[in-house]
Amino acid sequence: MFSGATQFRHTPGDATVFKIYAQYDRTDFSAYEGDERRLFALAEDNIYVNATFRYHAAGGWDWFAGAAYSYYNREVNAAAVSGDNWLERQWELHLKTKMSRRFSSVFHLDMGVESYIRNYRNCYLYSDIDDANQIVPHISTGFFSAAYYPLERLKAELSFRTEYTS
Repeated sequence: MFSGATQFRHTPGDATVFKIYAQYDRTDFSAYEGDERRLFALAEDNIYVNATFRYHAAGGWDWFAGAAYSYYNREVNAAAVSGDNWLERQWELHLKTKMSRRFSSVFHLDMGVESYIRNYRNCYLYSDIDDANQIVPHISTGFFSAAYYPLERLKAELSFRTEYTS
């Protein structure tokens, strides 16, 4: 197994923060299985990258933009029988922007849009068999929230979220 991660943070001014985070890990495993002593081999790769930008504008508005990407790859040799191969890949991209403002100590407004783009694929290979499946869902959303805090232990909130899936 191998794993590593890094993070970068940049603050060019009092009102702006930019961050990037990246991670990778690799796992390999193999063992002899069953009565015929076939060599079972598993390999996995995982990648994750995240970048965010925050800005506190004059007038009290807070702006946020972010993007995240993840990738997963798994390959299994001799998954069920000697000579077969199972492959599974997934990736996802998540994009988000939002703005918010606290108008007073009792009223807060939050709104934005985000999108998820995903891809799932798996494949089984053995002799003349080549069976592959893929799905690529896409979800787009918009959201709005208004919160009112009349007392320290009481909160009233009005919010809605709309989604479109393809």
